[in-house]
Amino acid sequence: MVQDAEGEGALLGNLFALLIAASYAGAIVITRHAKAVRMTPAVCTGTAIAVIVSAPFAAPLTTSGADLGLLLAFGAGQLGLGLALFAAGARLIPAAHSALIGMIEPILGPLWVWAFLAERPTEAALTGGAIVLASVCVNTLRDLQRERHRAVPSP
Repeated sequence: MVQDAEGEGALLGNLFALLIAASYAGAIVITRHAKAVRMTPAVCTGTAIAVIVSAPFAAPLTTSGADLGLLLAFGAGQLGLGLALFAAGARLIPAAHSALIGMIEPILGPLWVWAFLAERPTEAALTGGAIVLASVCVNTLRDLQRERHRAVPSP
């Protein structure tokens, strides 16, 4: 999915993407392992740290008032609430499931852009997305089969 990245900063961007993916996987495993611990405060703390680290690189005064309102609504509403709900739910299902389900969102993002703005993703991005979606489907179907086998009493 990153092979088409070109230009200055592409390697650094890809390394950051790898770091984010590894951090995300670690957070999911920790959330699942520490079921008794509420992770919502950790999500809020992580978001606050991200704001502090990224603030020096931002130019908030160049954003219009309307756009700033939209950014705040996105950050607090969609992203903040979504992460809090995800952290709460990740305690209840296996880590692999929550990771795979969580991967659906970044896959659907480019598809929404393609559908509504006609910005076509690369073939590699489509292939990578299809692999992740297929793994989610296969994993879910296997779990359903296991549940059915457990529910059927043996003779």
